[in-house]
Amino acid sequence: MGCYFPSHKHEVVKVDRKALISIESKQHTLVSVKVNLYNSNTELCNNSVVIVKDNGSKCTITIMPKEIGKYTLKVYGTIDQSQTGMPKLTEYMIDCTSTEDEFMPYPEHNRFYGPSNDCNIRGFANFDSIPAFQICKNGEFELKIKTNRTVKVSAQIYETDGSRSSDFIMIEQFDDSVCVKARFINKGYYKLTVFSELEGNDKHSEAMHILVLNKIGAKFSTPFPKTYSSTKEYKCHLIEPLVRNIPSNSNVRFVMSSPVFEQILIDGKVYKKENNETWDVTVKTGDTGEVKVFAKTDINSKTSTSIYLFVVYSE
Repeated sequence: MGCYFPSHKHEVVKVDRKALISIESKQHTLVSVKVNLYNSNTELCNNSVVIVKDNGSKCTITIMPKEIGKYTLKVYGTIDQSQTGMPKLTEYMIDCTSTEDEFMPYPEHNRFYGPSNDCNIRGFANFDSIPAFQICKNGEFELKIKTNRTVKVSAQIYETDGSRSSDFIMIEQFDDSVCVKARFINKGYYKLTVFSELEGNDKHSEAMHILVLNKIGAKFSTPFPKTYSSTKEYKCHLIEPLVRNIPSNSNVRFVMSSPVFEQILIDGKVYKKENNETWDVTVKTGDTGEVKVFAKTDINSKTSTSIYLFVVYSE
């Protein structure tokens, strides 16, 4: 297959807190790579290993065991997209002599992090420059992806226990880009997966996986406002509020824009577009209930489109 491991040419790898093992392919791009880490009792320990795609021909395996001891690392890979199974590339004996002071498990994902090899076909323009591993300092994360056409995307975030949530994801769609906003409630590692359509198939499939280390949990532990397919379709951009739960009996400021809509309706009241495409509206909330935001592309139209939903709560 033409793969080699330049960083570790011997079968025993000493680990002092953590070890990095590099993989390179000489002639062909690795379409898929898989790693499995087993302890001395042959129990799977994949929350201690992760593989990140550096570029089309290079990957880096990071091993950070939870406990001191001996492990076995098995690496699989293929250059053939149509191949159902993956042959084993190599096997290492891991001798861990020390661990990190604070163990933070990786999410359940034994394939590589990074863009898929068909991202260019999907319409993504700058996928090669998007780091497969990123750090978030405060729980509020943005992934901006340039596109060479309008690309329909969806996304999920996965925690280390495999649980997922779309409520803490908000996607904004533009002519030449997509912005994926994520909110991480806890400190630790997360997997952010972006899905998109592939030519000839309306069903969304995995376009890229991003590994994110979140340093501090988000200040707001509430989800993003509820959005709709029309929110992305009409290129809506929400500036505030970026939380679904808004306080009762309070003046709440709504700032948003769309190059398509001519007017918006918040809680039944109409707000027309003035000199620019940004609305800046303050609304007094009631005791409980919901605040719905609708919009019209034509002020003479009798129908309006749902774009956001907020929930009024009492503290």
